[in-house]
Amino acid sequence: MHDGAPREDHVFLHHADGHRIPVLVRAAPMYDVAGRIVGAVETISDNSELVNALKRIHELDDASHRDPLAGVGNRRFAELKLESGLLEFRGHGLPARTRAPGPASCGTGPVILTNVRVWPRSRPPGPAAS
Repeated sequence: MHDGAPREDHVFLHHADGHRIPVLVRAAPMYDVAGRIVGAVETISDNSELVNALKRIHELDDASHRDPLAGVGNRRFAELKLESGLLEFRGHGLPARTRAPGPASCGTGPVILTNVRVWPRSRPPGPAAS
């Protein structure tokens, strides 16, 4: 509070029954007539609705990436995993150029990342076929 900036944070209060209650805590400085900070005022608000809404969003997002009948990842899930893998490769300084998705990158052949080959799990790594 010494800098005069208001603060806010999402925290949990411990209920007497033992469970946690999500709350939003906001604090703002109080000034005297000379403009000096003499204290702070703090408000605590129940944050349960926001936490429950965020949890529901996460559940729906997860469900949108799974096939409801088989329970396995769908096409969007595969695209996100591939994108995540590409970002990881880029983070390690490897080239980011990729070939456009096509029949060879749909599980029947390698996905080519310039000089890096990612093989389907069913095929053991070995010498690259030209």
